[in-house]
Amino acid sequence: MQNKRPRALSRFVLLLICTGLLAGCGLDLLTRRDRDEPSGPVQVMFIGNSLTGWGDTLSQFEALAEAADIDVVVGNAARNSVRLTEHIESYETKAMIAERLWDYIVLQGSSYLIAFPDSIEVVAQPYEILQTIIRNNSWKTRIVLFMDWSMDPVPGGNYTFSEFSQMLHDGTLLLANRLKCMVAPIGWMWKRVREERPTLQLQKDTVHPNLAGGYLQACVYFATIFRKSPVGNDYTGRLDEEVAAYLQQTAADIVLKNRSKWRLSGS
Repeated sequence: MQNKRPRALSRFVLLLICTGLLAGCGLDLLTRRDRDEPSGPVQVMFIGNSLTGWGDTLSQFEALAEAADIDVVVGNAARNSVRLTEHIESYETKAMIAERLWDYIVLQGSSYLIAFPDSIEVVAQPYEILQTIIRNNSWKTRIVLFMDWSMDPVPGGNYTFSEFSQMLHDGTLLLANRLKCMVAPIGWMWKRVREERPTLQLQKDTVHPNLAGGYLQACVYFATIFRKSPVGNDYTGRLDEEVAAYLQQTAADIVLKNRSKWRLSGS
């Protein structure tokens, strides 16, 4: 009889400890990540190269957020011609990661190898290293994978624009499921716009986005990160209002009607 009370007491203490840990970790994670109205500024960092940096993509993303009364802090680690492997070695990139407890970090690698499943191990390696660095800084940070668009014509001439866009789509989702990351389906929207409005110029050369291409990206990031529609946003990015409205609506349709596909709800 004398041993039963201490055992019951110890179980009770253990239950309190476990409950406290869950309240401090799991419940905070759910409320912070999944509610529609986050408290305080949403902190978003972008790691990539000129495909992120050109077209005023990040300033347009900020402007869309401001017009929607969303407080956002943007960290820009996009550097021209820099690969993810170089970001891993970059003191500046790692210092920026450590600078804040980021809510989201977007990784833009843009290797066409992602289109080929046999290359998944090679493609995944720098993402996995950066994921570890990011998680060591804050395990709450959600990582978003940039989905690349296809060049047209595709280098080598073995695939059509539509075929290679599908391959990039499939490869990015394969990597996202492996890493359990979100996806910003920029390349998938790029394909839709190219097919629906072939005269709408999205690039300033064969690779890089112009202002319209940057606005397209900004609308996709807006819908992906905030899980809100950009439709009706007053910021039009110096584009014709009808063009801006079309890009807003297309981003909303592609992102928000396929939330599970882009892993917007899971971690």
